[in-house]
Amino acid sequence: MAGEIHGVQKIVQDKYKKAFYFHCASHRLNLVINDISKIVEIRNTIGTVKDVIVFFRESTLRRNLIPNIPLFCISINFVDVHHHINLITRTCEKQRSEVDSNFADIFSYALSICETLNIEVGKPRICGRQIHRSNYESDSAEDYFRKSIFIPYLDHLILALKTRFSKEHEVAFSLFNILPKNIKSLDVKSFAIKVGNLYNIENLESELNIWREYLSQSQIAENITIEDLIQHCKFFPAIKDSCILLLTLPCTTCTIERSFSTLRRIKTWIRATMGQDRLVGLALLSIHRNRLLNISNFSTKILDEFCQNNRRLVFS
Repeated sequence: MAGEIHGVQKIVQDKYKKAFYFHCASHRLNLVINDISKIVEIRNTIGTVKDVIVFFRESTLRRNLIPNIPLFCISINFVDVHHHINLITRTCEKQRSEVDSNFADIFSYALSICETLNIEVGKPRICGRQIHRSNYESDSAEDYFRKSIFIPYLDHLILALKTRFSKEHEVAFSLFNILPKNIKSLDVKSFAIKVGNLYNIENLESELNIWREYLSQSQIAENITIEDLIQHCKFFPAIKDSCILLLTLPCTTCTIERSFSTLRRIKTWIRATMGQDRLVGLALLSIHRNRLLNISNFSTKILDEFCQNNRRLVFS
């Protein structure tokens, strides 16, 4: 499917030269984790973290012992994502350039934890040929772990971030700059040259200047959807074409993950025969349980409704 030589990607791009291949946006960071999992110690650590997550996730009582992860932002476009990824990459590169001092702080903190747990930290034995773990020559345990784990980890992470979040799609996703919340700081001339040459959109620069003035004087909300924004583009054909192109770009959402996590707790093996209506009702109660606090006498009303019905229980 994604093959650059014989896959569907190659077939489409042979016919449409300017077509872009977009990998699943939801799994890009997962693929970065997979790339750094080539280091055995990192892979083992990730496996341990997954076991801890499963331990808390599969029990409602244990789940209540840890705080909820806050929602950092409601929505964000690829341009902002790319900017944040670049910040992370530059931070990792800075860590790599000052690897000795940075790892010294990490190692001293790890030693303090090991002392609390009565764990002795030593340098692994070095042999002539080793295929099951790292075999770096070193003068101390700190030197060994820096060479075998920390430096390869940073190198793999930087390479994976640059590969998975390359600048290949930056021009396509820069179309988000025509939205009301982004156009105020837009460099119209350079934007029109890059986008106009890629998509052959005529009169884009002149329309962008008028479009910016139109948005500043109108009452259009900054969080307006692209579908609604097209309704304001009757006299802006180039802007309308840009909005249509925006609608073709892939998007991602994590909202559906809430239902997956909830169903894992609700539909257990002892409840596998429940009907669809009951399953949907329990899922809604679990996902939106905070809203129940705003309903006065919710439990009392539910009990009254059950009391008014026949004794026969309906489980579906």
